[in-house]
Amino acid sequence: MGTCEVMQQMGCGLAAILLATLGAYGLVMFGIVEPLWAWVGSLSVFTFLVYKYDKARSTVAQSGRERVPEWVLLFLASLGGTPGALLGMYLPPRHKTQKGSFKLRLALAIVVQAVVLYYLWPRLSR
Repeated sequence: MGTCEVMQQMGCGLAAILLATLGAYGLVMFGIVEPLWAWVGSLSVFTFLVYKYDKARSTVAQSGRERVPEWVLLFLASLGGTPGALLGMYLPPRHKTQKGSFKLRLALAIVVQAVVLYYLWPRLSR
């Protein structure tokens, strides 16, 4: 897979990351939320939107429209958007809830995030 193909597949994910960064920056600059929570909250909103966008695309996939690749969905969740990913999966219409391999990889990302947060928490809560 070439660089252009990866960038094209990642388009929706890159837009979500860019918008989440801007949103988190605004939340922090106005003193509304701490940086970590601003990032998680903002990225979760956009991750949720990408999951719902992919679900909408899946209903018309037979018409030849491209879907958001699973690795993009998992990448967004791994960067901190797991709350949005879980809401995107389990709020109707459900998305990716029947695919065991996807759920396992998302669960692994959540465990890794929990371990990292556990070890970083003393530094973050100063």
